Amino acid sequence: MSKIDWSNGPEGATHFLPAKNGSHTDIFILMDGVTVKNVGYPSCDNWAHTYTADSQPSIDLGRAISKRDDAKEWIGEGLPPVGTVCEHRTGHGMNWSTATVLAFGEKKVFYRDRDGHEWTRLYDEIEFRPIRTPEQIAAEKVSKQLDSDLAMYGTSFALTNDDGSITRLDPTKIVMRKQEAK
Repeated sequence: MSKIDWSNGPEGATHFLPAKNGSHTDIFILMDGVTVKNVGYPSCDNWAHTYTADSQPSIDLGRAISKRDDAKEWIGEGLPPVGTVCEHRTGHGMNWSTATVLAFGEKKVFYRDRDGHEWTRLYDEIEFRPIRTPEQIAAEKVSKQLDSDLAMYGTSFALTNDDGSITRLDPTKIVMRKQEAK
């Protein structure tokens, strides 16, 4: 899909829903949290439909692209934009798992976990990060192995030189480099 022309929709649009298999036209949406307030169409200055919390349209909001998401990719600073698929954990030392951010309130975040269950958490009870690349996952494995080795063998590393002498290494200055194929 090409870049969305937000100026082509009604003023204040927060989301865009592209047409699906020719079944309808593109739709611009104005949302307040998780509630659809207005729906409009391209090249229209006014909103075509207005909704309340009690009367919501039956449109697939899971496919909607938020204006904030379209503007830039989230790199892990601040909170992820609504609609972002990222990783989350709900406590220090807990495992990271995939989640989709659905909405933000004054005190809580609303998200869907990888199993499709929807949850809310206070901001200080949850952490988010971008989904890691394969390189980041590999680096994390190396780091965990080094931590494990340090715990098992102590805090020093040593190399045995060709002449039999021993060179001690500072583990804080060890750098892992990818070896190039010959």
